Amino acid sequence: IGVNSALRIEDLAQLKVDDNLLRGYLYTREMKTGKEQSFEMNDQLAKDIKEYIKRNNLYTGEYLFQSGKGKNKPITRQNAYIRLRNYADEVGVRYPIGCHSMRKFFARNYYEKTGDILTLQKMLNHSSYIVTLRYICWDDHAQIARKETYI
Repeated sequence: IGVNSALRIEDLAQLKVDDNLLRGYLYTREMKTGKEQSFEMNDQLAKDIKEYIKRNNLYTGEYLFQSGKGKNKPITRQNAYIRLRNYADEVGVRYPIGCHSMRKFFARNYYEKTGDILTLQKMLNHSSYIVTLRYICWDDHAQIARKETYI
């Protein structure tokens, strides 16, 4: 979900199984900004989430990502980081990765594929497109590389 939604780990941790999620819609209030985010998920992500819910025997009202400490407690940022690092190690990722990497990965890839900085700005709830460009580390060198990639 992290690489397909641009949500922060704090927001992912608060997701609960509900009718909207099961119908392929994601609604959340961002912990950092208090702003609401809502969108329809693509078919593959919705399918993956349904399979995850079924595989983990989750029910309506339960946290999607639970901590290892007791039933129906949200995963902590620290625990999510440890799990993500373990998964990355299992599949051979050898570069630094953290929970926020998922959001940045989404943002950078979205911009490289679409070039639509204004929509990305809105998705990330940034105050300006300049903030968004800085966030994805976009500079003149990246612009040149992008141009060469699409030639």
